[in-house]
Amino acid sequence: MGASAGNMCSGGTLSVHTEVHFATMEAIGALIGLLSFGAFGVLWLLMFAFIIAVMVLWVWMLVDVGRRQFTDDNTRLMWVLIIVLAGWIGAIIYYFVGRKQGYMPVTEASPPQPPAVQ
Repeated sequence: MGASAGNMCSGGTLSVHTEVHFATMEAIGALIGLLSFGAFGVLWLLMFAFIIAVMVLWVWMLVDVGRRQFTDDNTRLMWVLIIVLAGWIGAIIYYFVGRKQGYMPVTEASPPQPPAVQ
C-alpha cells in the first residue's frame, strides 16, 4: 500500500507540472494568435486604404476628363473609355499622359460687389 501511495504522489506532481506546461503553451499560443491577427489586421487595413485611394483616383480622373477641354470630342471619349475599361491603371495613365493633352477652361470670377449703402 505504501508503494501505491508514493506513485500517486509522484503522479500527482507530474500532473501538476504537465498542467502548468499546457497552460503556459496555451498562453503562448494565444499571444502568437493575437499578434498574428494584429499583423493581418494591419495588412487588411492597408489593403482597404489602398482600395479607397484607387477608387478616389479613378473618380477624380473621370471628373477631370469631364471638365477638361480637349481639341476634339473624340479625345475626350477615348480617355473616358480608357479610364472606364482599364480601371485604376487607365486612371494612372490618364493622370500622367492625358491631362497634358487638354486644358482647364478659365472662368472669370465676378468682380466683388460694393457694400450696400443704407
